[in-house]
Amino acid sequence: MSEKNRRVWFITDGSQGLNSILTKQLISRGEDVVKNARQSEQLKELKTKYPKKAISFPVDVTNPKLLEEAVDRALAAFERMDFVVNSPGYGLISALGEQTEKNSQIAIDFQVF
Repeated sequence: MSEKNRRVWFITDGSQGLNSILTKQLISRGEDVVKNARQSEQLKELKTKYPKKAISFPVDVTNPKLLEEAVDRALAAFERMDFVVNSPGYGLISALGEQTEKNSQIAIDFQVF
């Protein structure tokens, strides 16, 4: 893909699942990717394997200040963003009756707000 036609993608919590697959597909097509995850160890492969096509850093999407910093860093690196994929997930695996109200509220807040 030529420099003129390349697009920049900002993917929140691209560490696993669909977002991880999307990241790899985009890079293989020549797109530039900014990938974020809550745990920095999940981003090591991307930094090592694709140093010129992708940047990544740990971001907790529930912290607006950290998210704003991530956007600023992405714009500093690639000068623009063409697409934003905001689909982080929060897994809470157990029977409904076994969860505390606090844990249930955290999951709902994360997925909805």
